[in-house]
Amino acid sequence: MLKQCTLAAFIIALAGCGSSSNPKNMENNTVTPSTPSTPSTPSTPSTPSTPSTPSTPSTPSTPSTSPSNVDVVPVYSGGYFFTGDGKNGNLNSASNLDSLEIDGKKLSLVLGNEIHKEKKLTDSTFGVYAARGLDEDYAISRGKITPDSQIPTTGKFNYKGDAFYGSQRLGGWVDGKSSFSVDFNNKTVDGNITVASHNVNIQLPTATISGSSFYGGSDRTSWVRGKFYGENAKELGGIYEDDVNGSAAVFGATKQ
Repeated sequence: MLKQCTLAAFIIALAGCGSSSNPKNMENNTVTPSTPSTPSTPSTPSTPSTPSTPSTPSTPSTPSTSPSNVDVVPVYSGGYFFTGDGKNGNLNSASNLDSLEIDGKKLSLVLGNEIHKEKKLTDSTFGVYAARGLDEDYAISRGKITPDSQIPTTGKFNYKGDAFYGSQRLGGWVDGKSSFSVDFNNKTVDGNITVASHNVNIQLPTATISGSSFYGGSDRTSWVRGKFYGENAKELGGIYEDDVNGSAAVFGATKQ
C-alpha cells in the first residue's frame, strides 16, 4: 500500500518540477504561429450573356383558292354575236357565263357538244356555238370591255391573234390567224384573216374607232365590227361577215 502511495507522490513531484521550468526556455520553445495567408479575392462572376431573340416564324403562304387546272374566265360586260341566218347585234348583258338568250333562244356556253370552237384570252373569249335543236351557229366575241376613258388617243399598235373562219364552200369552221394595225391617232383599225390550210387571205374593211367599239364596211356587202377588251385596250375581238361570198369569221387578238 505504501509503495503505491510513494510512487504516486513521485509522479506528482516530477509533474511539479516540469511545471517550474525556466520561463526563458518556455519563450524559446514557443512556436510563433504563422501569419495566415490573405484569402484570395473571389473572381467576379461573368455577366451572363443575353439570350438571342428567337426568330419570328415565317407567315405561311395563303393557299390558292382555285385549282391550277381550272380556266380563269374573265367577267364579261358585253360583246357581239352573229348567227348563221344573218342576225347580229350587241351583247349588252353578257355577264352570265353559262348561257345567253338571243331572240328568245337559249344558247349554252358551257363546254360540251354546243361549243364548236372556242378561244380564251386574258380578258375576252371568242368562239362558235350551236343552240341545241337549232340549225344555225352563233359566232360570239365577248369580254371585259375597255372603259372609254382607257382607250388610247395616240399611237399605233399591232395586234395578233387567232380566228375561226367559216364559209358555204367549206361547209364548216376552220382555225385561222388574225392580225390588226390599230391607229389611235386617226381612229382606224385595219385587219387581216388568214387560213393557210385553205389558202384564205381576207383583207377586212377599214373600221373606225368610236369609244371602245369599231365598225367598218357595209351591211349589204361585207362588214367588220368589234370591241376593245381589258385594261388600256390590250385585246380586241369581233366578227366579220361577207354576204356576197357567204363567209364569216370571229376573231380575238392581243396588243404586241
